Parts: sequence; C-alpha cells; structure tokens
Amino acid sequence: MRVREATSDDFEEIARLTVAAYRALDTWVGDDYAAHLADVAARAGAENTMVLVAEDEADGRILGSVTLTLGADIFEGARRTLYGQFDRNDRVTFTTTWRF
Repeated sequence: MRVREATSDDFEEIARLTVAAYRALDTWVGDDYAAHLADVAARAGAENTMVLVAEDEADGRILGSVTLTLGADIFEGARRTLYGQFDRNDRVTFTTTWRF
C-alpha cells in the first residue's frame, strides 16, 4: 500500500468510497449531505486541506482516503480533523474520525 496526495483523477473514486462509507452507518446522513461529501474537488481545494489516498501498489486501486484539515473550520466545526473512508474488496470496512 502506498499513501499519496489525491489528484483530480482520483476524485470520482474517493467520492464513491466516501458516500459508501456513510451509507454503511446505522443512520443515513441524507442526500444533501451525501452530495456535499461527494464534492471531493471542493475539499481538495479548501485552504489548509489535503486529501490523501491509500492505493494498492500492485494495481493502483484506491483502497481509502483521508482528508486532513489544519486550522480551518470547514468540516462540521472541527479545527484539526482527519476524516477517513476506507474500502477493501469493494466493501466498506470502516469510517473513522480523529480529532487532534
């Protein structure tokens, strides 16, 4: 597995993984918020933010993503937050949020 900064070519797959991870929650976040989650370009273009992907080194498949935001209040009022959505074999295995 290799972790790298996401490119615009990755955004569609990151959006799919992100929405799938939220769909796996006990309570659906709603279609409006899902559209917000799927807007990877907006996240990647936000100030003090970096979107990273973990990819399979053998085939380049994206296994997961994280969005790192430092110093800006752009995600749910959090100041320093790392959001992650991960996928293995086309099924969501976990979604996690860390605050530091």
